[in-house]
Formats: sequence, structure tokens, C-alpha cells
Amino acid sequence: MSTDNYEGFRSSYRWLIRLPKTLHLVVFAVIMAAFSLALSWIMHISTLELTKSLVYALFPPVFLYLVNRRVFNFRRSLGVFLIYLVFLPIVILLGKSPVYGAVFEVLLGLLLAVAVYSVHLGALYSALNLVLICFLGFDTKLLYATLIFYVFSLIIFTIIDSRIRRIAGVSSLGFLEAFLRYILSGDHIDVEKYLEKISTERTLPIHIYSFHSRGQEIGRLVVSNVHPGPLRTLGSSTLPQLVKQCSKVPVLFLKAPVAHSENLATVEATRRVASAICGAQVQPRASSGWAGEYTTNLLGITVLGFGDIPRLAFLDPIVIMEDLPYRVSELSLEELGTVTVDNHNMIADGFLKIENEQEDEIAKIIAAVRTATENKTTEGKIQAGFSSIDYTDNITIGPAGIACAAISIGGKKFLVASFDGNNMEPDFKARLVSRLDNMADTVIVTTTDTHIYTGLYQGRDYYPVGSVNPEQVLEKAVKCAQDALASLQEAEVGYTVLSVRDKFMDGEKLDKISVATRKNTRDGLLLVFLALAISVLLLLF
Repeated sequence: MSTDNYEGFRSSYRWLIRLPKTLHLVVFAVIMAAFSLALSWIMHISTLELTKSLVYALFPPVFLYLVNRRVFNFRRSLGVFLIYLVFLPIVILLGKSPVYGAVFEVLLGLLLAVAVYSVHLGALYSALNLVLICFLGFDTKLLYATLIFYVFSLIIFTIIDSRIRRIAGVSSLGFLEAFLRYILSGDHIDVEKYLEKISTERTLPIHIYSFHSRGQEIGRLVVSNVHPGPLRTLGSSTLPQLVKQCSKVPVLFLKAPVAHSENLATVEATRRVASAICGAQVQPRASSGWAGEYTTNLLGITVLGFGDIPRLAFLDPIVIMEDLPYRVSELSLEELGTVTVDNHNMIADGFLKIENEQEDEIAKIIAAVRTATENKTTEGKIQAGFSSIDYTDNITIGPAGIACAAISIGGKKFLVASFDGNNMEPDFKARLVSRLDNMADTVIVTTTDTHIYTGLYQGRDYYPVGSVNPEQVLEKAVKCAQDALASLQEAEVGYTVLSVRDKFMDGEKLDKISVATRKNTRDGLLLVFLALAISVLLLLF
């Protein structure tokens, strides 16, 4: 069972800092430098001492920049140097040697060298730093303080490295270095090697419902047991948009009950899966169908049946809820011959999370799907219409945009609206359903659960649909629904299933790594605060 709902990962995302634009940094740097020069003249600071402190302060950004200019580009290197420029006027006002304005920056540089590059480059950085202290003739107090920080850092780094090594057999620091290089430069090769090491080979299904009219395919519903995660462009995060890009007809990417255990390990595997989905040939088999509905205290369930092909059940949360577990998808297909969709559209703090091990809760969901299947509300000829809107705000809705399907069975209209986002604000969901409610008998709202924006914005792991630009998203959704309904026509439905055999991330290891990551983040911040404390103590004594 999940130990912390990946809160260890979520908390670590919040410490990923986005710097302002380069021009803003340059302007700020010029202002701070001019201010410090003026103060040094007023306080009669030696030009030689100021120059030596400047040389010392330039060491961290120059080192980081020269090792890899793609990772520590000019903007990020300038961001490091600005730490010195912020501390310098404080040090001058206190009447201390200007070199103490660079101490926190230089100590922090070691942490960056180890975390982003490697332990070996961290060791080289440390040695060069000690040589520089001696060469520039700084006092022994600074040398001893630096050595004390190195000893504590070595101890903490050893502890950090051992945590994930014990759990997954891979180096914590190596994993962190590869991950941060990906975050800073987009290079995913090294981090994928680690993801593969914590993955296991599995076979997961992807179900394709293809709608045809007058001999032509008009749209698809793709129900994926491959989860679009873990974040940004890693793993299978980009699967919804890749499917949209290669599809010749409007396609609704629908998330089955799955979670991060069902993430693919590599981008290349994701591309293969998207290509297979788009290339799948599906023949129409059913021209009539039926529907059933049922509501529990947790879920509203709508089941669509099309002849002899597997039924399709939409599981709509009516309480704040995170991912439904894969076991729901597995059991529903095994016991009921029903493919399930996790609408994934209602998130806020204090959410409910049902785990694979909660057999009683899962059994209740399966029983509710069975009841919905038995509680038929309509049957008859099938009509269908599809539409898609190319819209992204680059914050809540990804490149796959908004896609809609209008399905009429025996004259009863079902409207499905899919958003390429990660979950949805409850208030926005209510507003959206209210706007669409007069267009169809049943409105079904889903999200793809794409993780391409996870960890991208500072301060939180992601923004749900409706949390940004709600009015614009609402209008786009209404237009999408109108277009789908306007294109309703007699249709036949075909079905096929793809079996994806590849390396998927190990859920048990992810749970444990998340807990270890929370501790590692804490210990990393401890080193940052230790560096700050040493800098302050050197000013006071």
C-alpha cells in the first residue's frame, strides 16, 4: 500500500526554483553591484579586498558553467553569482571583509556540483576551493569553517546515497544528478537508465473503440492502462499528445484506473505505443447498443454497451478523489467483460485514495459497475459525432487539447468531453457540467491525467484543469461539445485491444523511494541551512 501518496516526490518538486528572465537578472546584478561599490567607497573598503572577494565569488558560477553550459547556462550561473551580490552590501555595512559575502554562495556551489554533476566533480570543486582560499590569502577561520562544512556534507551525502540504494539498488545521488540534469537541460537519457532499473516487465492493455459512418472512421475512444506519467516529458507523460499528433480522426484519450505503477520507463517506448495505437486497424461490428447507469456514495457510473464487444464503463468521482487503482481495471474486465474509465476529474486537498490492496472498496466498485450494467436506461441504434479543439494554456491543458464525443443510443444522448490535463478543480467541474447539461441527457467529463506540467511550476506539483483561465477553458469546451453534437450521424462501433509489453515503473519501489526522497530533501535542505549558518557565524565572530 502507498505510504505517502508520493508526497515525497511532490514536496521535492516545490523546491525546483525558476529564475526570472536573463534581462531582469542582469539589471538586478548591475544595481546590486553599483550599490555595493558605493557602499565600499563610503565604508573605505580596500579595493584589493573587494577584488579578491569578487574572484572568490566568481569561482562557483564559472566552475558550474564550464562543466556543462547546457545545464548551468549564463542565466543560471548569474543566478548563483547574485547570491554574493545580495550578501555583499550586508557584509560591507557590518564592517567585515568582503570575502564573507561569498561564503554562502561558495558552500552552496559544492551542493550544486554534487547534486547536478557528480560526487567526483564535487570533490574537484572542493579541492579547487581550498586552493583558492590559500592562494588569495584569506584567514584560517574561513579555511576551518569550509573544512567543517565539507566533513558534515560528506556524512550527509553518504546517508542520502544509501537510502535509495538499499531500496532499489541504485545510487540516490546518481539518480538525483540524472534527474536534475534532465530538469535543467532536458537530457532524459541518463535519468531513463535509472527509471529502467526501478521498473519491471509487464503487459498492459490499451482498448480502442472505433466509430465508423458511411464506411469511414469518424473518431476513436482510446482507453489506456498506460499511465501518462511520471512528469514533464519523462516516461509515458506525453502519450496523450503523441496519440493526438498521429491520429487522422478526433481521438479521446481516456485514462483507465491506473497510477504511477503503470508508467512506462522510457520516451522511446511511449512513441512505439502511440504509433501502435494510431496504426491499429479496426473493423465496425455493432450498429446498435444500450446504456445503463448507477450512482454510489463515491462514484457515478455510466455503462455503454455495443453489441458483443466489451462494455465501456465511465467511473465519475462525486467526492474528491485521486487515481483509482489498476486492480479495478483488471477485475472489471476479468469478471464483467467491461473496460473501465477513471474520469479523474475532482481533486483538492484531503482527497480520497483507494489502493490496490483495499479489496473491500474495490469489490464495491465492481459490484456497482455490475448494477449499472443491469440497470439499463436505453437501447437502440447508435449515432456518433466527434470534434476536437486545438487549445493549450501550457499550464493546465496540454497539447492534446480538448476532444468531445457525442454518442446517441436509442435517442438518448451521451456527451463525453476529454481535457488533456491532470485532474480538475471541483468547482470548475460543477460549472462545466452545468453548462453542458442542457445539450445532452448525460454529461461525462474526463481528463487524460497527462503529467507534462508536473514539477514545471515552482511552489506546487501541478495545476488542475479549471484552476487557470477557467472562463476561456469553459468556452472552448462548449464549442467542442456543440461541434460534436452537430456532427451526429448513424454509426457503427468496432473494437480492438493492444497488448503493451514493456518495462513499467515498480509501484512498491516508487512508494519507498518517495518516502526516502522526503528524507533526502530534508537532509539536503539541512546542508543548505548549515551553509547559511556558517556564513552568518563568520560574520558574527
